[in-house]
Amino acid sequence: MKALTEPAIFSFYFSLCDNSMKVTDFIGCTGWVVLFIISSICIPVAGPLIGLVTSLPFLYYSVKLGLYQGLKIAVTSVLVIILFAYSVGQEQLVFFVIQFAVLGLTLSIMFEYGFSLVQTVVAATVVMLCMNAGFLILVCMLKDTSVHNMIVSYLQHQIKLTLQAYREMSVPNERVLELQARASSLINIIATIYPSLMTIGSGLVVLLNIAAAKVLFRLKALRYPDFEPVDRWRAPDSLVWVVIFSGFTLLLTSGWIKSLSLNIFIVTIMIYICHGFSILAFFMNRYKVQTWVKILVYSILAVQQIFLGVLALIGLFDQWIDFRKIQKSDLG
Repeated sequence: MKALTEPAIFSFYFSLCDNSMKVTDFIGCTGWVVLFIISSICIPVAGPLIGLVTSLPFLYYSVKLGLYQGLKIAVTSVLVIILFAYSVGQEQLVFFVIQFAVLGLTLSIMFEYGFSLVQTVVAATVVMLCMNAGFLILVCMLKDTSVHNMIVSYLQHQIKLTLQAYREMSVPNERVLELQARASSLINIIATIYPSLMTIGSGLVVLLNIAAAKVLFRLKALRYPDFEPVDRWRAPDSLVWVVIFSGFTLLLTSGWIKSLSLNIFIVTIMIYICHGFSILAFFMNRYKVQTWVKILVYSILAVQQIFLGVLALIGLFDQWIDFRKIQKSDLG
């Protein structure tokens, strides 16, 4: 099978490498993707964050050379990386590379046709969710198990590894036993809210790539979309009814309806947290807060989750209070 597959793929590659596609562009895209992957594996702490912007090479070359040329480079780069991944026994990288290649191409389409920031984030998030869901269902079909059981098995394995690491680090036995006792309920909770976690995670990855693309495009003198100011963004007024309805349904129902309501409630609260971030950014920009202070504030918000709840409330009540007074200015 290998003898048949590799020549076919490379003949396809050389047929694409005509006069309209430079080999240097292909090497540049492939090299950057491989560098991102290696960094995500080898660099502690910051490595996984670097891996989350693997779509940038695909986005960059698609915008620089045009969507058609970018698509050809993306296809050949992905094929070569897939062959390399299989040759070194890292098959799990296949979906990772395909996912971020599709994300980069999706963002390039949204950039090209001038969609708004909200439309770009929503469309790219939906694409990522569809790919994640499709991959998850495919793996479950191959392993002949349900999605829920597969998620539970994965979480149980991670808890087992965590407990083992705690014991190796000489963590007090009381702490280990406490985590072990809570493991079952923790796994059930995470498995229940997994759809909302996947939705939020996909959205944050999209936002991270859009923000990173802005820096890259400025360095490379490429045109970046003229998105609306982030500090003036607000959630749709009608979204408050989704919060109210999902909240009441969460309290009054049970079973799968309650689980669905919980996931919808979590996603809408996350949207209001983003709304609160927008308000915070507005006032920090208005009063010209120094960059190091902004970094400090955002760091505190990241480690003290209670402040995220405050941001969600600020975003929710902004529907009526209008802290930034931008509704009045828009009407004026």
